[in-house]
Amino acid sequence: MEKQDLESGKKLVPETGVANSKDIEVKFVPPDPRNGDAKVDIENLKCVFTGMGKEELMKYADDPFWVRLRWFLFILFWAIWIAMLVGAIGIIAYAPKCSSVTKSEWELSPIFKINVRTYGNGKLKDLESKLDYIKSLGVSNLVLSSVFKSTSKVEAADYVEDFESVDPSVGTPADFDALLKAAKDKGLKVQLALVPNHSSNKHPFFEKSVKREVSFADYYVWRPQNGTNSAGDPQPPNNQLSVNGGSAWTWNDARKEFYFHQFKADQPDFNFGYPGIVEYFKSVFGLWSAKGLSGFSLEKVQYLITDPGFSSDSSKITGTDLLTLKSPQLVNILQSWEKSVSNYSSVLTVDGLISKSGDTVTLVSRPPALNDVFTAANLHEVVNSYLSHSSWPVWQFSCTKSAKLEECWKPNVKNALQMVSILLPGTPIINAGDELSGGLIRPEHGLPVTVSDTTPPPAVSNGSPKLVEAGSTKQILQKLVEIRSLPAFAQGISEAKVLHDRLFAFTRIKRGSLSFLVAFNPTDETVFADFSEMKSIPSDLTVEVWSRLLSPFPIELTDTIRSNAAIIPPETALLVSFMPQV
Repeated sequence: MEKQDLESGKKLVPETGVANSKDIEVKFVPPDPRNGDAKVDIENLKCVFTGMGKEELMKYADDPFWVRLRWFLFILFWAIWIAMLVGAIGIIAYAPKCSSVTKSEWELSPIFKINVRTYGNGKLKDLESKLDYIKSLGVSNLVLSSVFKSTSKVEAADYVEDFESVDPSVGTPADFDALLKAAKDKGLKVQLALVPNHSSNKHPFFEKSVKREVSFADYYVWRPQNGTNSAGDPQPPNNQLSVNGGSAWTWNDARKEFYFHQFKADQPDFNFGYPGIVEYFKSVFGLWSAKGLSGFSLEKVQYLITDPGFSSDSSKITGTDLLTLKSPQLVNILQSWEKSVSNYSSVLTVDGLISKSGDTVTLVSRPPALNDVFTAANLHEVVNSYLSHSSWPVWQFSCTKSAKLEECWKPNVKNALQMVSILLPGTPIINAGDELSGGLIRPEHGLPVTVSDTTPPPAVSNGSPKLVEAGSTKQILQKLVEIRSLPAFAQGISEAKVLHDRLFAFTRIKRGSLSFLVAFNPTDETVFADFSEMKSIPSDLTVEVWSRLLSPFPIELTDTIRSNAAIIPPETALLVSFMPQV
């Protein structure tokens, strides 16, 4: 635009800053007058600042003052941004953490399982007198074997003839009430074991069911005969076998029908397809919970619901074919019972798994089982499977070969498994008397190591190796229970691995807290271990407990070992502590 045009443009608005309306009146007259005139009036137009032009701005662009100011503001912006970032990281790293989810007593403390009829003199009063001793072990959860009136002294839980009364052989109802009160005063919680699947054939309900009395006729599973044989004897509805072998059906001549039993003939199964029997057990739970019982440990619940089809094909059906672990009906029953006992602030455990979040399907599971001879990989597989399928596992290893562990595993292996079960994530079960048997050892100065010229470098990092005396099994149990209460077990994370194809190891770690590593060598050979391949393991580890029987012991003992040169004797479990590396 020419200079003359710019000057004329400036004069559109006088120096007073206010335009005269007459001076700026504009009239538009289009070529076609029929469309009329267009008039635009602008009154009192004030001068508006529209910013500096490019040339004027360029006068300041290279001015030293403004250059320094721009750099100062630029640096200040990024300094503030970085400071905010560092502050946020610091808050995340050092601010107090949110409190962990509070665990119940049943999750924190081991369960001390007592067979009332074989503990002490087999009386409730005698058990009451031993509560102080039990508490001294560090446990706070007790599970008592069945004390219901029974027709058997050996298999009392499987031969109950009255779920509402105490068997006279162990004491009176008053004795049981006194036991519960004493336990509560000492801070001990008591559960009662119960087998709801069947009763004794001497139970009044069975006798009434035989007579087809109203309301009791369907309390048990009855079926008509499937014809007769050549001798005229009634034939069972199908070829179903009991868990113990033999037919799962027994003829009752009085009722003229077969009754169903998945175990022995004098242990008839309740009919849990009948609502009345489900409600009856709710009343049983309520009766005992009202006395102050803290919960029930239900056993053999996987047998409650049977196959309604009762196929009668020619092939033999084993008892295990009737297990209905995912049956919606079974889930509904267990959930209704769980809700019933929760009304009394009680807990319901099922076959060794604690009820949690109403997830009843995961509660129905057998305890982890191992063969009489197993490898570290076998143990790792069982542990991982159990952890992944359990809402909160309860640990008590069983043997596939024999119910008596001493007939299945050597003492060293049994003791090592006991130590492993106490320290795994979950709740361990300790049988009364385990604390008196030889086994779990904690030397005064720790873990075994070798100092032989024919072996790898010794794992000693300070001090000199020396052989020391061992503590009692009771002291070791107390030590392990005490360690379980630490934050690494209550709030930490766990990692399990098989090392060197022969060693099962797992950690219990909480950042900033004393953490632990457990290693178990189930083989009959010494294993030279390198734990440094596991996460957060430092170079030095402090010995806490080892499980092998002290005598004979082929290697010497020290307080501390190096994580990359640990030596694990045969059939031995080790517990070491450390501060985790960041």
